[in-house]
Amino acid sequence: MTTPLADLLAVYAVTPDGFDPDLHRARLEAAFAAGLRCIQLRDKAASPEQLRRLAERWRAITAAHGALLFINDHADLADAVGADGVHLGPSDEPLPAVRARHPHLLLGGSASSTDRALLLAGQGADYLGIGAIFDASATKPDARHHRGPDLLRQLRLIPEIAHLPLVAIGGITLHNASACFHAGADGVAAVRALLGEPDPAAAVTTLLRLRYESGGTSSSAR
Repeated sequence: MTTPLADLLAVYAVTPDGFDPDLHRARLEAAFAAGLRCIQLRDKAASPEQLRRLAERWRAITAAHGALLFINDHADLADAVGADGVHLGPSDEPLPAVRARHPHLLLGGSASSTDRALLLAGQGADYLGIGAIFDASATKPDARHHRGPDLLRQLRLIPEIAHLPLVAIGGITLHNASACFHAGADGVAAVRALLGEPDPAAAVTTLLRLRYESGGTSSSAR
Protein backbone atom coordinates (compact mmCIF):
# COMPACT_ATOMS: atom_id res chain seq x y z
CA MET A 1 0.00 0.00 0.00
CA THR A 2 1.43 3.37 -1.01
CA THR A 3 2.02 5.85 1.81
CA PRO A 4 0.02 9.06 1.24
CA LEU A 5 2.17 12.08 0.38
CA ALA A 6 0.78 13.94 3.40
CA ASP A 7 2.20 11.27 5.70
CA LEU A 8 5.61 11.33 4.03
CA LEU A 9 5.69 15.10 4.58
CA ALA A 10 4.75 14.85 8.27
CA VAL A 11 8.30 15.72 9.34
CA TYR A 12 9.93 17.83 6.64
CA ALA A 13 13.61 18.42 7.35
CA VAL A 14 15.29 21.38 5.64
CA THR A 15 19.08 21.28 5.53
CA PRO A 16 21.08 24.01 7.31
CA ASP A 17 23.60 25.91 5.17
CA GLY A 18 26.89 24.04 5.11
CA PHE A 19 25.41 20.80 6.44
CA ASP A 20 27.57 17.85 5.36
CA PRO A 21 25.50 14.65 5.38
CA ASP A 22 28.59 12.45 5.44
CA LEU A 23 29.91 14.08 8.61
CA HIS A 24 26.55 13.54 10.31
CA ARG A 25 25.76 10.10 8.89
CA ALA A 26 25.14 8.43 12.28
CA ARG A 27 22.67 11.15 13.30
CA LEU A 28 20.91 10.89 9.97
CA GLU A 29 20.66 7.10 10.17
CA ALA A 30 19.00 7.45 13.57
CA ALA A 31 16.59 10.10 12.25
CA PHE A 32 15.52 7.90 9.34
CA ALA A 33 15.07 4.98 11.72
CA ALA A 34 12.84 7.22 13.86
CA GLY A 35 10.56 7.90 10.87
CA LEU A 36 12.03 10.81 8.90
CA ARG A 37 10.79 10.48 5.31
CA CYS A 38 11.44 13.87 3.72
CA ILE A 39 14.50 16.07 3.19
CA GLN A 40 14.67 19.40 1.39
CA LEU A 41 18.12 20.44 0.23
CA ARG A 42 18.40 24.18 0.76
CA ASP A 43 21.86 25.74 0.95
CA LYS A 44 22.04 29.40 -0.04
CA ALA A 45 25.78 29.54 0.65
CA ALA A 46 26.76 26.74 -1.74
CA SER A 47 28.11 27.39 -5.22
CA PRO A 48 26.32 25.69 -8.14
CA GLU A 49 28.96 22.95 -8.24
CA GLN A 50 28.84 22.42 -4.48
CA LEU A 51 25.06 22.25 -4.62
CA ARG A 52 25.24 19.66 -7.38
CA ARG A 53 27.57 17.47 -5.32
CA LEU A 54 25.38 17.87 -2.24
CA ALA A 55 22.30 16.95 -4.24
CA GLU A 56 23.94 13.78 -5.54
CA ARG A 57 24.97 12.74 -2.02
CA TRP A 58 21.54 13.48 -0.58
CA ARG A 59 19.87 11.53 -3.40
CA ALA A 60 21.93 8.45 -2.55
CA ILE A 61 21.18 8.78 1.17
CA THR A 62 17.46 9.38 0.85
CA ALA A 63 17.03 6.64 -1.76
CA ALA A 64 18.67 4.16 0.60
CA HIS A 65 16.08 4.98 3.26
CA GLY A 66 12.98 5.28 1.10
CA ALA A 67 12.75 9.01 1.82
CA LEU A 68 11.73 11.85 -0.47
CA LEU A 69 14.28 14.41 -1.62
CA PHE A 70 13.16 17.89 -2.63
CA ILE A 71 15.54 20.50 -4.00
CA ASN A 72 14.82 24.09 -3.07
CA ASP A 73 14.34 26.39 -6.10
CA HIS A 74 16.36 24.43 -8.69
CA ALA A 75 14.05 22.24 -10.78
CA ASP A 76 16.67 21.37 -13.40
CA LEU A 77 19.05 20.19 -10.69
CA ALA A 78 16.30 18.14 -9.06
CA ASP A 79 15.65 16.39 -12.35
CA ALA A 80 19.34 15.89 -13.10
CA VAL A 81 20.08 14.06 -9.84
CA GLY A 82 16.84 12.07 -9.77
CA ALA A 83 15.28 13.92 -6.84
CA ASP A 84 11.59 13.42 -6.13
CA GLY A 85 10.59 17.04 -6.39
CA VAL A 86 11.32 20.72 -6.11
CA HIS A 87 10.05 23.39 -3.73
CA LEU A 88 9.30 26.74 -5.39
CA GLY A 89 9.23 30.12 -3.68
CA PRO A 90 7.29 33.20 -4.84
CA SER A 91 10.27 34.54 -6.78
CA ASP A 92 11.10 31.25 -8.52
CA GLU A 93 10.02 30.06 -11.95
CA PRO A 94 6.21 29.73 -12.18
CA LEU A 95 4.90 26.31 -11.29
CA PRO A 96 3.19 25.65 -14.67
CA ALA A 97 6.47 26.23 -16.52
CA VAL A 98 8.31 23.83 -14.23
CA ARG A 99 5.53 21.25 -14.62
CA ALA A 100 5.76 21.49 -18.41
CA ARG A 101 9.51 20.73 -18.39
CA HIS A 102 9.50 18.21 -15.53
CA PRO A 103 6.10 16.50 -15.45
CA HIS A 104 7.31 13.64 -13.24
CA LEU A 105 8.55 15.84 -10.36
CA LEU A 106 6.49 16.54 -7.25
CA LEU A 107 6.02 20.30 -7.03
CA GLY A 108 5.51 22.21 -3.82
CA GLY A 109 5.15 25.94 -3.38
CA SER A 110 5.37 28.47 -0.59
CA ALA A 111 2.26 30.48 0.27
CA SER A 112 1.88 33.18 2.89
CA SER A 113 -1.65 34.19 1.92
CA THR A 114 -4.95 32.70 0.84
CA ASP A 115 -4.60 34.21 -2.66
CA ARG A 116 -1.17 32.66 -3.16
CA ALA A 117 -2.37 29.28 -1.88
CA LEU A 118 -5.36 29.37 -4.25
CA LEU A 119 -3.10 30.26 -7.16
CA LEU A 120 -0.73 27.36 -6.47
CA ALA A 121 -3.58 24.93 -5.94
CA GLY A 122 -5.11 25.99 -9.23
CA GLN A 123 -1.77 25.49 -10.97
CA GLY A 124 -1.60 21.89 -9.76
CA ALA A 125 0.79 22.03 -6.80
CA ASP A 126 1.26 18.66 -5.09
CA TYR A 127 1.60 20.26 -1.66
CA LEU A 128 1.77 23.72 -0.10
CA GLY A 129 4.30 25.13 2.33
CA ILE A 130 2.33 27.58 4.46
CA GLY A 131 4.02 30.37 6.36
CA ALA A 132 5.92 31.88 7.84
CA ILE A 133 3.73 30.64 10.68
CA PHE A 134 6.11 31.91 13.36
CA ASP A 135 9.13 34.25 13.32
CA ALA A 136 11.67 32.56 11.03
CA SER A 137 14.22 35.37 10.83
CA ALA A 138 16.86 33.21 12.55
CA THR A 139 17.23 31.15 9.36
CA LYS A 140 15.55 33.46 6.81
CA PRO A 141 16.23 37.15 7.52
CA ASP A 142 13.33 38.20 5.28
CA ALA A 143 10.79 36.09 7.23
CA ARG A 144 10.14 38.28 10.25
CA HIS A 145 6.47 38.75 9.38
CA HIS A 146 4.49 35.72 10.43
CA ARG A 147 0.86 34.69 10.15
CA GLY A 148 0.27 32.29 13.03
CA PRO A 149 -1.61 28.96 12.91
CA ASP A 150 -4.89 30.69 12.01
CA LEU A 151 -3.79 30.80 8.36
CA LEU A 152 -3.70 26.99 8.36
CA ARG A 153 -7.22 26.86 9.81
CA GLN A 154 -8.50 29.22 7.15
CA LEU A 155 -6.98 27.24 4.30
CA ARG A 156 -8.41 23.96 5.56
CA LEU A 157 -11.90 25.40 5.05
CA ILE A 158 -11.34 26.23 1.37
CA PRO A 159 -12.47 23.36 -0.88
CA GLU A 160 -9.91 24.11 -3.61
CA ILE A 161 -7.09 23.78 -1.06
CA ALA A 162 -8.37 21.39 1.62
CA HIS A 163 -7.41 18.25 -0.30
CA LEU A 164 -3.74 19.24 -0.56
CA PRO A 165 -1.07 18.35 2.01
CA LEU A 166 -0.26 21.49 3.99
CA VAL A 167 3.20 21.84 5.55
CA ALA A 168 3.69 24.56 8.14
CA ILE A 169 6.92 26.50 7.62
CA GLY A 170 8.69 29.28 9.48
CA GLY A 171 9.96 29.27 13.03
CA ILE A 172 8.73 25.76 13.84
CA THR A 173 10.06 24.31 17.10
CA LEU A 174 9.27 21.29 19.23
CA HIS A 175 7.29 23.66 21.48
CA ASN A 176 5.00 25.23 18.89
CA ALA A 177 4.61 22.40 16.36
CA SER A 178 1.56 21.05 18.16
CA ALA A 179 -0.35 24.26 17.42
CA CYS A 180 0.35 23.74 13.71
CA PHE A 181 -0.94 20.18 13.73
CA HIS A 182 -4.06 21.18 15.66
CA ALA A 183 -4.67 23.97 13.12
CA GLY A 184 -4.71 21.48 10.25
CA ALA A 185 -1.12 21.04 9.11
CA ASP A 186 -0.23 17.62 7.73
CA GLY A 187 3.43 18.27 8.38
CA VAL A 188 5.92 20.74 9.78
CA ALA A 189 9.12 21.93 8.11
CA ALA A 190 12.10 22.96 10.17
CA VAL A 191 15.82 23.62 9.97
CA ARG A 192 17.16 24.11 13.48
CA ALA A 193 14.49 21.96 15.16
CA LEU A 194 15.48 18.92 13.08
CA LEU A 195 18.88 18.57 11.45
CA GLY A 196 20.12 21.46 13.59
CA GLU A 197 19.37 19.48 16.75
CA PRO A 198 22.08 17.43 18.54
CA ASP A 199 19.63 14.51 18.48
CA PRO A 200 17.46 14.79 15.36
CA ALA A 201 16.02 11.31 15.93
CA ALA A 202 14.48 12.46 19.21
CA ALA A 203 13.06 15.51 17.41
CA VAL A 204 11.50 13.31 14.71
CA THR A 205 9.95 11.06 17.35
CA THR A 206 8.52 14.04 19.21
CA LEU A 207 7.04 15.64 16.09
CA LEU A 208 5.44 12.41 14.93
CA ARG A 209 3.94 11.93 18.38
CA LEU A 210 2.54 15.47 18.36
CA ARG A 211 1.00 14.86 14.95
CA TYR A 212 -0.62 11.64 16.15
CA GLU A 213 -1.91 13.28 19.32
CA SER A 214 -3.47 16.07 17.27
CA GLY A 215 -5.43 13.55 15.25
CA GLY A 216 -3.40 14.37 12.16
CA THR A 217 -3.84 12.01 9.21
CA SER A 218 -3.40 12.31 5.50
CA SER A 219 -5.35 15.11 3.81
CA SER A 220 -7.60 12.65 2.02
CA ALA A 221 -8.85 11.42 5.38
CA ARG A 222 -9.69 14.85 6.76
